[in-house]
Amino acid sequence: DNEFDPTNLTSTTKMGVSPSNTTLLVRVRRDDREVTNAAIGTITIATDPIFTFPDETVLIASKRQNVVSSIEVFNPEQILGDLEIPDSEEIIIRAKSRFASQNRAVTMQDYKSMVYSMPAKFGGIKRCRVDVDKDSFKRNINLYVTTEDLEGNLTNCNQTQKHNLKHWISHYRMMADSFDILDAGIVNIGINYQLITDSSYNSSEAITICNREIAEYFRIHPEVGEALYLNDIYKLLGNLEFVIDVTDVEVVNMYGDNYSTVAFEIRENLSMDGRTLTLPFDHIYELKFPNTDIQGTVL
Repeated sequence: DNEFDPTNLTSTTKMGVSPSNTTLLVRVRRDDREVTNAAIGTITIATDPIFTFPDETVLIASKRQNVVSSIEVFNPEQILGDLEIPDSEEIIIRAKSRFASQNRAVTMQDYKSMVYSMPAKFGGIKRCRVDVDKDSFKRNINLYVTTEDLEGNLTNCNQTQKHNLKHWISHYRMMADSFDILDAGIVNIGINYQLITDSSYNSSEAITICNREIAEYFRIHPEVGEALYLNDIYKLLGNLEFVIDVTDVEVVNMYGDNYSTVAFEIRENLSMDGRTLTLPFDHIYELKFPNTDIQGTVL
């Protein structure tokens, strides 16, 4: 807990007496993988299990070994909660919610800050939105959350993460507050664009550069409920030196198979000028596969 200075334990006895003249043995196990998320059924081997027997001297060695070698493991659901190390842009997003926090959940911003500050050992939340449930008699608070999978794409939190988040928030919420933890709807999108380039520039190379720029734009996930402004993509492509004009940028919904199951009506949620895609407050958009979901055409 960063709010508590552990040196207070040695400067006063009001919080208990720290051990002295004592040898403390601390055993720590850690995972050496960069990302510890795992798909269903991919964890099947216990590489270094720890067994403890009351008195090994009275045991038959062969039977003991049979017990050790009989251990089996299997993960029936995804192992989630490990997030990529945040870069500067990700830190900016999280810092905004932390700026006015007071180590307790009073305002909507406080709740959001508490969600993002949950220790990594309990699982990480990638994006969160906090709203008051207007249909609730007691004005219940709804937390819409999402996390990352093994590939760094958005996915729903599993029950373990939600359970841990519930207990974490309970330590900081006001006594009269009640809240529900819900999945944010994930809208997978694709981008199709058309542009006119300098005739002296190779078309395939131009498409490769444009695709890379668009992929970088979508690398940082938006906030839950944040709108997609197509003007940003027009401007992004238009600023490239070999682009003469961007004639069209289209958003398409990708769902089913390896995508989210959310079918989203793009046309019904576009502004009149076709430049702003508005999402429901409890949904978040994602360009999941940049290599295939960005399609460009040079006219």
